[in-house]
Amino acid sequence: MEALRRLGHTVIGVDTSWQPRGLSGLLIRALRKVGYAWDAVGANQALLRAVAEHKPDVVWIDKGLTILPRTLRRIRQLAGGVRLVHYSPDDMAGKHNQSWQYLAGLPLYDLHVTTKSFNVPELLAIGARQVLFVDNAYCPSTHRPVSVSDEERLALGGPVGFIGAFEKERAEAMLFLARNGVPVRIWGGWGKGWQAWAERHKQPNLRVEVSALWGDD
Repeated sequence: MEALRRLGHTVIGVDTSWQPRGLSGLLIRALRKVGYAWDAVGANQALLRAVAEHKPDVVWIDKGLTILPRTLRRIRQLAGGVRLVHYSPDDMAGKHNQSWQYLAGLPLYDLHVTTKSFNVPELLAIGARQVLFVDNAYCPSTHRPVSVSDEERLALGGPVGFIGAFEKERAEAMLFLARNGVPVRIWGGWGKGWQAWAERHKQPNLRVEVSALWGDD
C-alpha cells in the first residue's frame, strides 16, 4: 500500500486486522480446520462501503480468505470497469492457506499475484484467470539501517533469528541448523504450533519465543 502511494497512486486502505482471543480464537481455529474463514471484523461490508464511496479503478485484496464471491460480484456492480487483484506471499495452493470463500471466488479475480513460482501453474489449474509471479522485494521504509541498543540486542537478538508462523518445512530447516551447532531463536507467536513442536524436539540450540515480532522489532 505504501509503495503504491509512493508511486503516486491514490490508495484507500481497509483495515481488517484483528487479534482473536479466548473463545472467539478457538472458534476461528475450529472453523479454519473445516475450510471456513470467519469474517469477524466485517471485511466484506467494509470493502463494499469503500468501493461504493470511492469507485476505485483497482481493488487489491491481500490473502482474502474471508472475502465472499458475492462481494466480488457486487464490487463489479458498484464500480464499473474495476479490476480485482488478489495478492498473497503465502502458498495459496496449500490447504492450510485456503478457505471455501477464497476457492469459490478465485475465478472472479482478474489477476492473482504470487511470490511462489510453483503457484503459477497450480493456481491456473484450480481456476485462476491469470497469475503473475513477482519475486520477493525490498521496501525502503522497512529494510533500512537502524541503530540498535544493547537492551534491544539482548531482547531481540541472537546468532540466527527466524520470524514466521509454524510450517513443517520451516521447522525441519530450523531443527537442522540447531542440530548442527547453530543457535536459532524463533519468533512465531501465531498459534501454538512452534511451542508444541519444540516440546517434541528439545535442542539446546533451539529457543522458541511465545510472541510474534512486528514492525521495527
